[in-house]
Amino acid sequence: ELKLRGDLVAVILADYRMPQMNGIEFLEQALDVYPGARRVLLTAYADTNAAIDAINVVDLDHYLLKPWDPPEEKLYPVLDDLLEAWRCSDFRPVPATKVVGHRWSARSSDVREFLARNQVPYRWYSADEPEGRRLLAAAGHDGQRLPVVITPDGAPLVEPEAPDLAARVGLATTPTADFYDLVVIGGGPAGLGSA
Repeated sequence: ELKLRGDLVAVILADYRMPQMNGIEFLEQALDVYPGARRVLLTAYADTNAAIDAINVVDLDHYLLKPWDPPEEKLYPVLDDLLEAWRCSDFRPVPATKVVGHRWSARSSDVREFLARNQVPYRWYSADEPEGRRLLAAAGHDGQRLPVVITPDGAPLVEPEAPDLAARVGLATTPTADFYDLVVIGGGPAGLGSA
């Protein structure tokens, strides 16, 4: 859900000993979803070999030995450094509509053109590239029906029609006033030629 909304995760802190999976397995799965997040493993002194494994498997940024009391000395400075390193990286949030599709698909081009024409900021992701595949997986789609448009609130739209897409990205789809001085219908190239 965080990935679909475009939220980013700066630091992932996992305990090595967890009920469903160990911390290394958790961080390995999180690496696929948030590759830019800093990764920290909490270990007991007996599990220091796990920290060495994590450095090799998930490119661990730091490990903390439990207990980390007092936190003002052993936890907070580490987190502050990791957050600062993340802020300096290129993993800043992009609050925009995301479009996942095929580069040469007419339907994908139509959606991109519709968004651009209506000045809706969006980011394009090819369904064949890793980030596009991650977004499709996060949206629960296999990529058979494209494009998939993910709105800033994280809602996926599959092969959206223009009225549905307009409503979901915040464009007005109904008149806001009862009377207008001028209405232009079909103002494209054919309309200009006849004017």
